[in-house]
Amino acid sequence: MSSPDGAPPEPRIVALLRLASEVGQSTLYERLEAVGYNELRPTHFRLLRYPGLEGVRPTVLAQRLGTSKQAVNPLINDLERWGYLERRTDSTDQRGRVLSLTDRGRELMTTIKELHAAIEADWEAELGRRRYQTLRNALREIAKRHPNGAHG
Repeated sequence: MSSPDGAPPEPRIVALLRLASEVGQSTLYERLEAVGYNELRPTHFRLLRYPGLEGVRPTVLAQRLGTSKQAVNPLINDLERWGYLERRTDSTDQRGRVLSLTDRGRELMTTIKELHAAIEADWEAELGRRRYQTLRNALREIAKRHPNGAHG
């Protein structure tokens, strides 16, 4: 549906948020690849996002992501094969396994945090400090409604 003057309609804010998120994510992936994390794909990052996978059972991780253990296992296997994580015996139940970041995995997470900060600094420079802080504060208010809070 177009506007009366025939121009395409302005995207809704939810679409704008998605598009902005996709710009941030693709920038992150490009920068990670540039510093040597070539094997990782967007599907792997779903496992690494807040609150992370440290100390989590694969079944719980799958539930968080709204998918099956069978769907996350190949991704976990990739991250384990590439040296980012390992499966350890659950200290509360010797039959179970929990996921744990390796030193390489912790380095990756540190790099991701640094790159996120650089992307945000770029956006702040582009928008100006006042507009950037207004945007950040508004998004923080909306994010408080998420079950994980405004920390993701």
